[in-house]
Amino acid sequence: MPITIEKKGLQTLLNMLLSCKCPVTEETERALFEIYHQVKDQELIDFSALLEAAEINPQRTPLHLVADFCSWSRDSLSEFTITHNDIIRYSCTGQHFDHFLKAVNPLIIRDTASFMVGHMLVPATLKKENDTLVAEYTEGEHTARFLNILLPPEIPWQYDGVYGVHLGTVLTMLDSEQERMVREHLANIQEFATIAKDVECIDYQKFQRYGNYQEQVQIRIARNFPGS
Repeated sequence: MPITIEKKGLQTLLNMLLSCKCPVTEETERALFEIYHQVKDQELIDFSALLEAAEINPQRTPLHLVADFCSWSRDSLSEFTITHNDIIRYSCTGQHFDHFLKAVNPLIIRDTASFMVGHMLVPATLKKENDTLVAEYTEGEHTARFLNILLPPEIPWQYDGVYGVHLGTVLTMLDSEQERMVREHLANIQEFATIAKDVECIDYQKFQRYGNYQEQVQIRIARNFPGS
């Protein structure tokens, strides 16, 4: 297995794929999750097989982008392990920010700050309000609230836990070191540190230009986690 991925890393990556507006077909999703459900009890998983399954997609997927991202920091391009921290780091660094910033059309996106903050993985606490899940991202004295958040079925609920939230979906729990890592990377993005202070609230049932994004992602989660 020349390229492998830690189990928690794969779980986080697939949650990111479901939460993302990336051009991934339903056929590709099914192929990837079919493999995942077969190997999810393994601590180390063959990532090459997942990349091969992703080749049926008409365009490059988050799996391809993550493989590129990780390979740049490895001595060997043909044999390395993608860690859980690699996936977390991929979603909160300047490269991820710049990738989406290039896609912002000011004639279409009316609130650039909310759009960009929503597309980054941020450390947040969760609470339930009126039968819905709310995430709160606090940095310094400012708190941004994310309404109508989704919690995928394999992520445990913990009242005082810290979670990585991306586009209205919880991707993973964060331990204290992972939270510190995410905050440092976000603080290192000068533009993010500035615009995050302008975001008061994002409602994923009416996310700009995406409509009811909570419903769209919930459909994808349900078809890939039967019985959820």
